[in-house]
Amino acid sequence: LSVSIDRTRTRGISWSPFPPQADFMKRPFRRFSIVFLVLPLITIGCGEDAPPTGTASGTVTVGGKPAPESISLTLLDLETGQGTSVAIGPEGKFEIAKAIRVGTYNAFFTPSAPPPADGAEPAPVTPVPATIPEKYHNETTTDVKVEIKEGSNPDLTVEFPT
Repeated sequence: LSVSIDRTRTRGISWSPFPPQADFMKRPFRRFSIVFLVLPLITIGCGEDAPPTGTASGTVTVGGKPAPESISLTLLDLETGQGTSVAIGPEGKFEIAKAIRVGTYNAFFTPSAPPPADGAEPAPVTPVPATIPEKYHNETTTDVKVEIKEGSNPDLTVEFPT
């Protein structure tokens, strides 16, 4: 900290956190500080693009017959942890309308319950029927894989052999 007499000012005394010989540093310091404050704002949003995604629809079969509509088809990518679960409709139909990451997913069945109507009691959960082999009830024991490609994947058949 230094105090010096400045003969160019009307009051005669100026104060600076820099020593008198460092007066030249005042302006460059301000310029650099502005640059370093603005630089992060410019780079916000500069990052990697979102990974490619896809949707799917089709039919789920068990032993060549449509899967029961009282359960859900669940897809899980064991490498990324990404997954989704969809209700199986009449005649084994399903639709993944919300895009998921492109990749290979383990397919398995999970219990489901229909959403309750406004103000109604929740419906009981429907377990996976005993007619479906136990190995298809879990993501680690299933051997059924589903490949989701970029864009739409219509008319996909997910076959669970018996």
